[in-house]
Amino acid sequence: MDNRYELYCLVDPLFYDSPVIDGAADFVHASRPAPTGWARTEQGELVALRPVEAGLPEQGWKIQVSARPGDAALVMDTVWSYCVRTGLAFTFLRGEHVLHLRNAKHAGRRPGGELATLYPADETRLERALTDLGALLDGRPCPSLPGGLRIGGGPLHVRYGAFAERHCAGPDGRLEPAIADLDGRLVPEWHGPVFATPAWVRLPAFLTPTWRRGGPSRSTACRTPSRPLCA
Repeated sequence: MDNRYELYCLVDPLFYDSPVIDGAADFVHASRPAPTGWARTEQGELVALRPVEAGLPEQGWKIQVSARPGDAALVMDTVWSYCVRTGLAFTFLRGEHVLHLRNAKHAGRRPGGELATLYPADETRLERALTDLGALLDGRPCPSLPGGLRIGGGPLHVRYGAFAERHCAGPDGRLEPAIADLDGRLVPEWHGPVFATPAWVRLPAFLTPTWRRGGPSRSTACRTPSRPLCA
């Protein structure tokens, strides 16, 4: 069986179905209307919110927030309040039941324990958000996310990747989330078990001390293909 589809098998012992059945187990945040000046979309088990007037790059440094079952709703309270107050685009899992399913073995590419993803428009906003949210969430027990650089003693991780939905063929021919290299060619986004960056991406200076303390989690730059996998 293709491991990407395991979530759809865990919903019911007899039927293959979407992990999002109804809203009974959703976070209250999943049914809130978009704040004034914001756009809200649903993408299966994800809810996405972004300021209408705020432009975002197609890729960049993003913040991943992890959580344990039982703590997720409280973490979402903090994430929602901060993002709405500061105008920071974000996506989040619609309920703790989805977080539980995503912790299952082989449950897709999204790391188990990842509750929300935040999309700072630039490195200045990235640093500010990590500082502010770090103060609000530091010390909260949480899982580490494979492929992310953990920041401080809380649930915040960073990685470089896609903001916009773009795809290209991976080494096995399957469509994968993609980012563009310096020549504008789409290449697969890195989803390995350790933190790494594309060869052409510079690690922000304020993240260097954290990366140096990472020990075995440090990785060489992500290899990129010598020719485009798709146009």
